[in-house]
Amino acid sequence: MINKVMGSVIPKMAHATAKKAVSGNAEKGSRLTRFLQSETLGKVLDVAADNPVICQSLFSLAVCCGARPVTNFAITKDKGDATYASCHSISSGVIGFAWPLVFATPLAVGVKRVLAKPHKYLKPEMVKKFYPNVGLVDILGKDGKAIGKKVATNTEGEMLRKDGSVLCKDLEPLMIYGKEEKAVFEAAHNNLMVDKSGVVRSKTVFKTEKGVIKKDKDGNNIGCAVQKDLTPITEEMEIGVKKEQNVKNFVNMSADIILAPPRAALTIALIPPILNLFGVKKKPKGDAAQANTQNNQTINVISASNNTVQKTGGNNIASAFNSFKKGGV
Repeated sequence: MINKVMGSVIPKMAHATAKKAVSGNAEKGSRLTRFLQSETLGKVLDVAADNPVICQSLFSLAVCCGARPVTNFAITKDKGDATYASCHSISSGVIGFAWPLVFATPLAVGVKRVLAKPHKYLKPEMVKKFYPNVGLVDILGKDGKAIGKKVATNTEGEMLRKDGSVLCKDLEPLMIYGKEEKAVFEAAHNNLMVDKSGVVRSKTVFKTEKGVIKKDKDGNNIGCAVQKDLTPITEEMEIGVKKEQNVKNFVNMSADIILAPPRAALTIALIPPILNLFGVKKKPKGDAAQANTQNNQTINVISASNNTVQKTGGNNIASAFNSFKKGGV
């Protein structure tokens, strides 16, 4: 009974103490501190983490339609060149933003929907490859014998780890604050201790790195931090969580990875006709412009010589072109 009380009441007390301390600091802190600790910012960051393609496109849109045009006109002497470069940048930004909205977002939504509950679409063995920490339970037949495996889930349909915690959730170590609380907790749990930073650690299960037990500066074994349910956070669990996070990141980026090549090709193909539609053309530069000017002058000289009118001795009018046809020149 004591274990249950200490395992539930003390964490709540610690959480309340920590929350009060953070709130007090936020009230005394600057506006920036309050903003960084605000719930609104947290929600925005959560949305950004789940939709990286859209967020990147929005950032690119702001740069292409704002920062680049301003920079072009600020540092480019030829305003015609600045106008063309700015229009090119804006077109690129708009196309880059429209692409994920039209194509990438629906694909990403479909992929996320499937992988949000992969146990409904994939075999347990395949799910295990993606999520090594996932728990598998036996499927029992009418005679009570195991006839197969299925992924362990809770009442809400969320996949569970071997230790019963929800999959794809961070491992949160239990924290105990205050000398009295620490003493009471350690007295109720002989196999656990609270370190100087307030982290509850196991005395029997030790933290490892590549299978080797880690030691503190005094040469003592470092115990594994434990979660709120007093389950030790082992190296295997930490590796599994990293793999879970890698799978989540890959899923979030999969749409952009698949559609990146055609998006680049489409952007390159669409920009010239879009600029031509608005009458924006690139001004010839350097040797090319000079060569065009010289060619035009040469054509004009030849045209003039072919149409030069000359007077003959008999006051007849003749041209160089006529004499050429008659065999002269």
